[in-house]
Amino acid sequence: MNKNDMSPLPTNTHEWFFNRNSIIILLDIVLFVVLYNTLPYEPKVVMG
Repeated sequence: MNKNDMSPLPTNTHEWFFNRNSIIILLDIVLFVVLYNTLPYEPKVVMG
């Protein structure tokens, strides 16, 4: 694969790494909010 084949992707590894991590962090936050709102929990258990 030469450089022309990779034109749609970010040019350097740092940008690709940053974009990939941003997507993962956003998905983690979305998953946390969904689970926090849907899973049942007891306030006593949360407080320890």
